[in-house]
Amino acid sequence: MDSIKANIALLTNQDHSLAYSALKELLKISEVSADASLYFEYFLQLLGSEQSYIRTRGLLLIAANLSWVSEEKAVQALPACFGLLQDVKPITRRQCIQALPTMAEGQPGLKQPILEALNKTAAADVPETMRRLIEKDIQKAREQIQNQA
Repeated sequence: MDSIKANIALLTNQDHSLAYSALKELLKISEVSADASLYFEYFLQLLGSEQSYIRTRGLLLIAANLSWVSEEKAVQALPACFGLLQDVKPITRRQCIQALPTMAEGQPGLKQPILEALNKTAAADVPETMRRLIEKDIQKAREQIQNQA
């Protein structure tokens, strides 16, 4: 549990490689245990950061821990997560879209609202090169969610 606390503290570190290492460790822990889900509210707070890296870390940890929290808590988290679908940073949008299948797998009861959010996601306000990538991400995420058992 102490290693989880230490990694949580590093998520907002100015040294991005240190913060990324902490993220990877927490994601690994989240695959096998609910221990990191105790910080779910903190992960939600990260979505409000001014730094896109930190918003993305919060989102990835939410997605990885969704299966460990109640459906009620997951439903409450969705609006904040869906906000990143229109993030000012196109790469953050892409990360959000790519995390949605994991979220749907973690909480199968949320597949429909996740698909609806994907269907409403627009990329018209991003540069053309990123727009095509985002549109491909949306299509791939939609297919992955629809093909989940």
